[in-house]
Amino acid sequence: MASAKRIGLGLISLLVAAAVWLQCVHLVHAPRVASFFRPGGVAPQARRLAARHLRLWSEPALREREVAVMRARNAEWDFMGRTFLAAGLANLALRDPDGPDRRRAQPGAGRRARRRGACARLGVPACG
Repeated sequence: MASAKRIGLGLISLLVAAAVWLQCVHLVHAPRVASFFRPGGVAPQARRLAARHLRLWSEPALREREVAVMRARNAEWDFMGRTFLAAGLANLALRDPDGPDRRRAQPGAGRRARRRGACARLGVPACG
């Protein structure tokens, strides 16, 4: 009976300590909100992440290495990564339409650019 009482007190003490500790974790591990969110534009951390992923996408050697790692773990991660990158870049363009790539935020800019690129590849003068 005495050992059951000690075990019960130990479990209750552990639960109380965990409850107090969990309430204090945010004080030690508080993120700097300014680097992740900015009301009037794009946060610096978001710009750094976008720059890194654009570099991965634009440099063939880096892209092949990253895609190989993703496909080795799960083939769908390649698709998921490209989908989230496109959605994230669209959000960045909408959040900061006067940013460095402001033409991406204009409606129809992507279609016009694709049409001009296709015309140039086909050798057709200015069809778009």
